[in-house]
Amino acid sequence: KWLKPFRDILENRFRRLHAKYIHKKMKELNLGEEYFAIDGARPDLTLFPDAWEFFPFDDIDEQRCKYIGPMLLDETEQVPEWLEKFRADPRRKILITRGTTGEHETGDLFGQAFGDNKYAIAFHSLDCKKIAGFYGCEKFSVPAVLPYCDLLISHGGTGSTYLAASLAKPHLVLHDHFEQQINGWEINRLGIGRQLRKKRRSPQDVRIAAEEILNNPAYARNCLTVSQLLEKYDSINLAVKYIEAKQAIFKASINTGFSATGKL
Repeated sequence: KWLKPFRDILENRFRRLHAKYIHKKMKELNLGEEYFAIDGARPDLTLFPDAWEFFPFDDIDEQRCKYIGPMLLDETEQVPEWLEKFRADPRRKILITRGTTGEHETGDLFGQAFGDNKYAIAFHSLDCKKIAGFYGCEKFSVPAVLPYCDLLISHGGTGSTYLAASLAKPHLVLHDHFEQQINGWEINRLGIGRQLRKKRRSPQDVRIAAEEILNNPAYARNCLTVSQLLEKYDSINLAVKYIEAKQAIFKASINTGFSATGKL
């Protein structure tokens, strides 16, 4: 309990300064791509499994650092038996997931926020009790269900963030940790969703924020734009392409007598 005020101070600092604080500190400490080196050796190639549109570093060495785009979820969880019924439900649809870090009491929060059954709710949960009128309340394949939804409510993890953006789905973030908070701020900056602060998470707050996103067509338009931007990334193939290109340069430098570290 005595640590909580310090935690709140740190979170407020990140909220005010946003990701620019991290970028600035990395530059001041002369980290950059050197930060990713092993045993102090400067790598010939650093691959970022992120999209520049979400986390732009404008001053990186473009010869050594490449964005390969999001590594999307490949879940082993099952497609739910109720998916067809959910798809046919005439109500607007919301998928709620708290990842592996969700707090236990959030089941009650969402039950109170959406208990009037105005919306069709698919609740992905690790250990939540059943909520009357909700689909799921168990583990299921989020990628299988989200394409049929109008809104994602999540903790703002990187996997959830990129999955929603790739599928052009608006996103309401209730973060647990500061890196998820940064994701939430990026979502807000791009106009593809909103983030609720920890002090503004009553059932009424969640309901109002969700309906504001659902009823404002600007969010859907922005989501479509970002989704189209992400289409240029093919993370696995881009990673292979950049590695093979760097290897070819390294071999050529050896054949011509030029030195190269060859560390990838």
